[in-house]
Amino acid sequence: MLIRYYSKQIMYKLATIDTDVILSPVSPGSQPIAFVECKQPIVIWTDATFAGTLELYHKHESVCAESIRDGFRNERAALGRPKVLIYYTQWAAESAIRTYDIDQAKVAVIPPGAWLENSPNFKEAVELVAARPSDHCRLLFIGLGWWRKGGDVALEVAKRLNANGLRTELTVVGCHRQELPESLPDFVRVVEYINRATKEGSEQFTALLRNSHFCWCHRDLKLWARLLRGMRVCYAVSCDSCRRRSRYC
Repeated sequence: MLIRYYSKQIMYKLATIDTDVILSPVSPGSQPIAFVECKQPIVIWTDATFAGTLELYHKHESVCAESIRDGFRNERAALGRPKVLIYYTQWAAESAIRTYDIDQAKVAVIPPGAWLENSPNFKEAVELVAARPSDHCRLLFIGLGWWRKGGDVALEVAKRLNANGLRTELTVVGCHRQELPESLPDFVRVVEYINRATKEGSEQFTALLRNSHFCWCHRDLKLWARLLRGMRVCYAVSCDSCRRRSRYC
């Protein structure tokens, strides 16, 4: 089983280093430590449970029964090991508690940060907002799944804004072209992939966030909460001043 192999890799690595705690972060944060045997305390910090993912994403409807059974079994084994379970959102925490009967006392909700190397301070945020044009609207859609994350709805919003007289641009980042509609309006710009690990990619991604009026967030898929994992919401609240003075952000 692949998960057992991952657990063996972790135990092999632990034998070669001196560490006080094991942190298993991000999805699938729980699975790799499902069969880890170690003396160090384990902490999971992740964005979703396997159960929550099945509930949220329609694409998993095609997953075979055996894979679903193994997924639940592995996650149940994994969540029984940590001293602390940390989730990005209350939705994910409740999924763990409800599905696996986890003690609420060991579950915490801690959203991640903005994951940006250079987030703006309050003065810079005000200047960025003031510099955005007032005669048209720039919408930004970020996501690997066009349909799953509501790209079709974002496109419809942009169409209606344009039809009502507000010139609107929609920039789509991350989606593969084969997943997009065959014909897109001229006001849609597609950026398939940005490698933020490079200086050029990081600067390009930051510029898109800074120059956009709105980042699309599809609430019907509960992504309003999970987007804290990325930069879409976090960028807007990455400095304490912006959180206190939200009228500027």
